[in-house]
Amino acid sequence: MPYINTRWLGGTLTNFNTIRSRVDYLLELKRLEEDGQMELLPKKEAKNLRRECMKLEGLLGGIVSMKQVPDAIFVVDTKKEHIAIKEARTLSDTGHSDRGY
Repeated sequence: MPYINTRWLGGTLTNFNTIRSRVDYLLELKRLEEDGQMELLPKKEAKNLRRECMKLEGLLGGIVSMKQVPDAIFVVDTKKEHIAIKEARTLSDTGHSDRGY
């Protein structure tokens, strides 16, 4: 089940295609690390890519398996995560469903 347990990224629902492209990039970085191709890069470049991978993992790691916009979300702290509520309302008000993304 996809989850977000850190800060909600604006556009996670309303700009899902961009978020999904960043998730795909995260998966590509992980694949490079696993295949050992990162070792072939200059040290500084490999270090920067590893740092970016760690940052993306922290922000997007819980939604790697999310292939489309969910039909429902569960928000624990509605005051702190008001952006998530606003995005969900925007999608429901405009009549967009997950099929349109």
